[in-house]
Amino acid sequence: MKLYKFTKAGGESLFGAHTWDLPKWSSKKDKWKPGKWYAVFGDLEPCSNGVHVCDASMLYHWYEKSRELYEVELEKKAKVLVCATKLVTRRARLIKKIDIQYEDMVEAMAMADEKMEELRDAPMPMSVWQKTWESICGQALEHIFHNKDYKNRI
Repeated sequence: MKLYKFTKAGGESLFGAHTWDLPKWSSKKDKWKPGKWYAVFGDLEPCSNGVHVCDASMLYHWYEKSRELYEVELEKKAKVLVCATKLVTRRARLIKKIDIQYEDMVEAMAMADEKMEELRDAPMPMSVWQKTWESICGQALEHIFHNKDYKNRI
């Protein structure tokens, strides 16, 4: 599963004082060189202590035009706390920048809304509806990422 991290310009954390070491594009090698690993210590606590990332289904919660989006890598066998709008772990690094355009995010949300329209009259508990919406949003964003040229956008 691909995981993502939003930052302010230049890799500055949205909340807190950390500035991420950014991945760098190598045109010679035609690939990204990942940034350095970042780790936190102590008990993982959402919104307080941990590296906060998200999967594709959570991206729409965090997207704003001024934010930068990166694909992240977690250490193998990482402990991950799953929250409603984020995942919290101990150690990660940014591996490539994804220069998602506002129009692409709008397109993905429109695709998700169209899919959900088919389910509007289906009786289901709110918790199931929310999970379905998040899953469909994730699928729509993955579709955008895979069908547009996000490989080398910098």
